[in-house]
Amino acid sequence: MEANKEIDQLVRETIPIYTRTNPHPVRKRADCRLERNYKNGLRTMMTADLRTGNQDRVVAKYKAKVAIL
Repeated sequence: MEANKEIDQLVRETIPIYTRTNPHPVRKRADCRLERNYKNGLRTMMTADLRTGNQDRVVAKYKAKVAIL
């Protein structure tokens, strides 16, 4: 149970979804619907990868994917 909470927290920190109350720090706006859907998909894939793979490698992989957004 604790491992799931830690994985969920790591996923949320790695792939942030910006809202009106928590806008992007540079662009000062919330994510659009397409960005939210894409990030939710990445979060799902990252969660599955974390349960089966090396944590450091998985985090680096998904940080690189989110950096371009």
